[in-house]
Amino acid sequence: MKKHIKLYILILFEALFILFMIRGSFTPAMEMTFSASDFTDNIRGREDHISTEDDTVSFTYDPTSFVYDSDGNSMGEEMLSYKFALGSGAYVMEASYHSDDASSLIGLTSESRATDAITTPMELTDGRESVSQMVYVPFGRSLHDIQMGITYYGPGPLEVYGITLKEDTSYRWVPIAGYILLFAFLDLFVLTVFMPSGRRIRAYLREHYEVVVLSFIFLASSLPLFNDRLYLTHDLRFHLARIMGTAAEAGYGQFPIRMLTDMLQGHSYPTPTFYCGFFLYPFAVLHHLGLPLRMTLQCYLLAVNAVSTVIAYFCLMKATKDRILSLTCTALYILSIYRLIDLYIRCALGEITAMAFIPLVVYGMYLLYHSKEPKRSDWKYLAAGMSGIALCHLLTLEMLSIFLFLFCIFEYKKTFTLRIFGSILTAAIVTVAISCYFLIPMSMSMGSIDLSMFDHQYYIQAQGAYPVQVFNPFTTGSGFSHAGTYEEMPLSIGGGMLASLALLVFASLRSGAQKNTRRIIWALTIISLAFSMYFFPWDSIAGIFDGRIDALSRLARMVQYPWRFLEITTVVLCASAVMELVLLEDGRIRRMFMVAMILGTLITAGVYYCDYIDQNESALGTALDYMDDSIGGEEYLPSGAGDFKSDADHAITDPKESASFVTMEAGNGERYITVDGVRDDTRITIPVFAYPGYHVYDTGAGQELQLLSTEDSLIAFDVPSGYSGTIRVYYEEKASWRVLEVISALSIICFVFYFLYSSGRSKGS
Repeated sequence: MKKHIKLYILILFEALFILFMIRGSFTPAMEMTFSASDFTDNIRGREDHISTEDDTVSFTYDPTSFVYDSDGNSMGEEMLSYKFALGSGAYVMEASYHSDDASSLIGLTSESRATDAITTPMELTDGRESVSQMVYVPFGRSLHDIQMGITYYGPGPLEVYGITLKEDTSYRWVPIAGYILLFAFLDLFVLTVFMPSGRRIRAYLREHYEVVVLSFIFLASSLPLFNDRLYLTHDLRFHLARIMGTAAEAGYGQFPIRMLTDMLQGHSYPTPTFYCGFFLYPFAVLHHLGLPLRMTLQCYLLAVNAVSTVIAYFCLMKATKDRILSLTCTALYILSIYRLIDLYIRCALGEITAMAFIPLVVYGMYLLYHSKEPKRSDWKYLAAGMSGIALCHLLTLEMLSIFLFLFCIFEYKKTFTLRIFGSILTAAIVTVAISCYFLIPMSMSMGSIDLSMFDHQYYIQAQGAYPVQVFNPFTTGSGFSHAGTYEEMPLSIGGGMLASLALLVFASLRSGAQKNTRRIIWALTIISLAFSMYFFPWDSIAGIFDGRIDALSRLARMVQYPWRFLEITTVVLCASAVMELVLLEDGRIRRMFMVAMILGTLITAGVYYCDYIDQNESALGTALDYMDDSIGGEEYLPSGAGDFKSDADHAITDPKESASFVTMEAGNGERYITVDGVRDDTRITIPVFAYPGYHVYDTGAGQELQLLSTEDSLIAFDVPSGYSGTIRVYYEEKASWRVLEVISALSIICFVFYFLYSSGRSKGS
């Protein structure tokens, strides 16, 4: 007690602080409502835009009442509410309105411009009746000069019926959990550095310095994530919508999730059927429980970086038994520029997750082809890596499989032996068994749904990289992919990979072991680089099969961007670096190349970070409209799908006179259509796309109605004259898919037990 009295006092104060936070979390939720009488004209104090009959804020176009800046641009007509205070917490801001061809904004404003709470104003778009957005005020802060503002630009009329600001009480537990984690790290630091008993921990860290080095690698790869904002990147909105949609479906009880029923203003979108979200589930649940969307994405990427670092070092240590070499090549891979581009410019969640499992695949192939002490269970690493990739990014699985196939052909003398061929076949079977719950339904859906992705012929060759980009160690940190190089995103292999390539050239000029493997590495490097370049004839290859073998034509175009193959180049050059460093007998030359790899990696990453933080805009990630239209390239829309931004809240009837007898409500991912004695035989169309799996059920009669599909691919059904009742429209996956889910679950359980059991036996022996 005497030795640790200071630590105990610190823990006591921490516990009291946490109890104080918990006590405050049970106070009543704050809710505010704003109506017309709460607003005044910000410029002249006029109130002639306020309708007192129903207390509605209404605007009509009057250019003379607008304020203009020095360049003659309209600043709109702004009305502000009274000033009010907003305490720490999370709030849902929602506005109901009607707009006809009007450009308007609603949002909070403050003279203090507190970046954590003042969000981007909500746009009042035509064809909708409400908008909503999240507002966050960090723990320990409060704002006292907040005003609700409405800015009208015209020209059409606008009516704002009401605005509410309501606290989301589930968020109250987020800062509590955050402080518990913070205090845990603080206590561990104090114990390690200042307490007498911390000698054991300090001795452990001196002996296992790799823990400290790996922590620095992880932190270096995660620097842009320690931010109160998200940088605006290519696929950010798409993946935020995935998280929100997955969280909503988890709340509805759909598992595993096949259909995002709230996407596209309720039209639904089957992203999970075609883009596996297996690793997204835990984080979506956290978002459902109250974790802000921004923090959810940041936590996911931090977890990916941590897992990637651990897996890479684990595989390298198992293969080389050399800590310095393993740490060097872990940094080379984790801080590789292609991986950082995936993280922070593209926000490619699937691909960056897949890259975490690639080291397992490479290590598995090493054990099969080059292990000095082969074991029956060597296939397990290959199976684990390929299964992980299959559950997060199908395109990476396809590209990697092509190069694994080439490697097996190059090593055909070893491949077609009973041990190796049997192991590869076993790993393939296990991969299919683990991922069949996703792969088979995805393949079935591809064949049964006429998707929008098949309506277009994409020409991808112009998206290829140029040599001056690929071999440039000094990159930018922004841009998109397009023809040419002007303001294009960085498409470099980076300084570290250039050093690895130099080592490969150096080793090839000398005689030594592993000549055949070195030739294979050269072949795979050249092929992957050629695939990524602008001159590789992707369009011609796709064109040859157009109208003949459409599946192959589509496969060639599914790459989308040829520079994706730089991912394979990165993996091959990392594997090459490991092999050549192990084979180098001259310690001085070996150290020289290791230093060159580290310096090259850090220089490229440093230049990239500097430009990245300076050139990329950021956002709070608080908008609740990501699910309205954030669907990437609309690949999974039904072919010929109509406008999903109009009539999203209403059922459409034919004849139109029946509309007054039909109402629609939405809840828990379902639609309920109430029919009150229509006069004629009526066809009812609801704003939900007619994907397979949707059902139309008459709750009164207890029977299913025939589901029809309109020309716009919307769900329709017929009701007879005089019909009254409630129709339930809901999504339900096929029963056969449930069987596949059981197979996948059992396969995962059995494989995990086998992996742990065989690993335990290996240690024991």
